[in-house]
Order: sequence, then structure tokens, then C-alpha cells
Amino acid sequence: MSAFDKIIGYDTIRKELERIADALRCGDAYTRLGVTPPRGLMLHGEPGVGKSLMARCVIEESGRRAFTCRKDRPDGEFINAIRDTFTAAAEHAPSIVFLDDLDKFANSDGKCRDEEEYVTVQSCIDEMRGKDVFVLATANGINHLPDSLVRTGRFDRTIRVETPLGEDARRIVAHYLSGKSVLAFQDEDPAQIASTVADLMVGHSCADLETVVNEAGLLAGQLRQEHIRRDHLIRACLLVSDGISPDSIVLHREDDPADPRSIMTRTACHEAGHAVVAEVLSPGSVSMVCIHNNVNGSRGFTSYRPVPGRDGLQEDVDGVMRSLAGKAALEQRFGRMELGTGHDLAQARRKLFDLIMQGVYGFALLELPRQVDSESLLARREAVAVAELERLYLRARQIIAENRAFLDALIAALLERGWLTGDEVREIKTRCGA
Repeated sequence: MSAFDKIIGYDTIRKELERIADALRCGDAYTRLGVTPPRGLMLHGEPGVGKSLMARCVIEESGRRAFTCRKDRPDGEFINAIRDTFTAAAEHAPSIVFLDDLDKFANSDGKCRDEEEYVTVQSCIDEMRGKDVFVLATANGINHLPDSLVRTGRFDRTIRVETPLGEDARRIVAHYLSGKSVLAFQDEDPAQIASTVADLMVGHSCADLETVVNEAGLLAGQLRQEHIRRDHLIRACLLVSDGISPDSIVLHREDDPADPRSIMTRTACHEAGHAVVAEVLSPGSVSMVCIHNNVNGSRGFTSYRPVPGRDGLQEDVDGVMRSLAGKAALEQRFGRMELGTGHDLAQARRKLFDLIMQGVYGFALLELPRQVDSESLLARREAVAVAELERLYLRARQIIAENRAFLDALIAALLERGWLTGDEVREIKTRCGA
């Protein structure tokens, strides 16, 4: 078994790490070809994506002794610790220096070009030339590191580790679910359950995915149930991704779906409007719709996922209509406005102004370089934005009107269930003939 088998997903990165480890372990095979194995590797990405695991796999498969350095002492002592780490690695070459969380070595929040810690690391790396010492580093971000430190020649490979998406995320969730007692729901197999969790947690780290599975187990254990069920996993997703307590989602509500006096009914209508317009304009884009209680009253959200192959410009325009859809649904169904739509309107306006500043509505509205925008230009932009917001809002209302059965069914389902996954939204859409 290879140490790299511990890495789930990330196949492209894994292959690159395997090549680097092979070059470190079998250097003679490369030097006979007249090539020089890489001198350093930087793995960077947000916390929780598995950078340290990947680094440990490289160390294990290289067969070399590793000397680890991380910020675990006061600044003065730490400078000496950096030098001591490189000295020890040189004495035991071939070896690896592992700089864990390199971007935490200095205390500055700015660009650390002259921080003593990074100057010391850079100097020590240069002193390792010809001594067969490989430098391996992890960092959450490299923007604040000196360009001279992360350049080729010091770190010959720089790999960004993104949050897992698509098949990678599904494989990671399935890995965390393996060995646990998971009960399928409505004939769903574990692969389908893993896919549901991955869709709900788009953009989240591997650590978040592991936390979701563990939180689901805690919910099942508290209820003294023998299996982790699909609803436990969905509640855990809401907790980890949105901070929504499982206790705030009330099932089997008795609110009348036709009663505009019910706050929860209006919340369900608002979120259902977002979902209807999103699914009509971009089928497959909704990942979750939820309504819940909090200390300030009822609240809800609709989350989305990217749809492969969608035109970027059309997606941006559709995003404006999607933002306006909550207001459109409330006015279409109950003939009333809600204070809670203010955030959506501000979001729609920001999106539209972004499009204006990208030249989508004509070059005459663009700002000129090194020139202060005139009042007339600002007024023209505002006029275009207002007119376009009105047009897109009317289009969103039209979609709501044409898909009224879909909207009504979503509202009833949300009041009954508290949440709907994207697949459940699309099942309702199909059932309503939308």
C-alpha cells in the first residue's frame, strides 16, 4: 500500500506528488539523464484541504528523514530554531526540511518582504545548494510571502490545493461515511447520499466534510438511533455550512400556505420564489432551500451550485433575476411587499452595476482611466440600472406567474419539511410539469 492511498480524490495533485517522491527516492535514475530533481515544493490552499496530509505522504514515500519546523516558540528563539533545523537536515542528507504553515512564521499581516523569519528561511535554503536537502512547505496563502522566497529555484513546484468539488468531494464524503452505520433513504445507496452531502457543501474543505459526517453521527447518537440517516446528514450540513441549529428547523408546521399573516408562510414563499426562478433559468442550479427559526424570528435561504457549460454572462444576468425572485413571489402571490427583501434588492443592484462596469450595457457607461467620473455619467449609469432592474424584475414575476403550481408546491413542502435538497426541488418541478 502506498502512503498516497491516504489521499482521497485530488488525482491530478496526487500524480504530481508521486513524481516528486519518486525523484527524491530514486535520484540516481534522474541524474543519469542529466536532469536535476526539484529542490522544493510549496503546497498552499485554505485550511482543512489536506495540505499537511499530502506533505506527510511525500515524506513517507521519499524514504528520507524529515526535519520539521513550525512556529512554536518566541521570535528570537524561533530564528535559531529555523537555522538549527536546516543544519540538522544538512548533516543527515539526503533529507527533507518540512516548513509547516510557512505563512505563520512571521507576525506581520502585510507583505513580509523583510521579515527576519523569511529572510532566514531564504538564506538557509540557499545554503542547502548541493547538499541534497529538499524543502517542503505548506501555507494557507502565499500572497503575503516574499516573491523572492517562493520563486523557482527555491520552490520549483508550487501547487494550489483547492476545496474539493464534484467527484472529488463525493469520494471524500464516501470515505468518511465508510465504516459507519448509514441507513439509506428512499432506496438511495451510500453513493447517492455522499453525492447529496457533496452538493450541499460546495466550496467547503475536507475538514468540513469530515465534521458533517461526525455531527450527523452525534445527532443520531443523541436520539439513540442505530443508524446515521440522510436527514441527520442534511441537518449536519446546515449546522456546519450555515450555523443553523438542528433544533431551529421545525417539521410539520401547521401554517396555512395561503395565509399571508404567517411569517413562516411568507418566508417559505420568498425562498420558493428564488428556487423557482433559478431552476427555470438554470435547471440543476439549486442545491438547498431551507426555512428555520432563529432568535430574531423566521429566516430562510436558498443556495446554488455552478452548472457546467453555462454561459458566464447569462449566468450573471440570471443571478440578478434570481435575487429579485423572492420579492416577485411575495407580490405575485400575496400582493404585498416585505422588509426582508431589502438585502436581495441591494444584491441585485450590485450585480447589475458590476455588469455595467464590465461594458455589458455599452462602452459609453465605462469609466475612463485617470479621469473622475462626471455627474452626467453617473446619472446615465443609474438610469440604465433602474430600467434594467425593472425589466428583469418583471421577467422574474412572469416566470413566477407561469410556474405558479411549482411555487405553491414548494411552499407547502417547505412548511412540511423545513428544507428541500436540490434533487427534491427538481422532483417537485417535474411533478408540477414546470
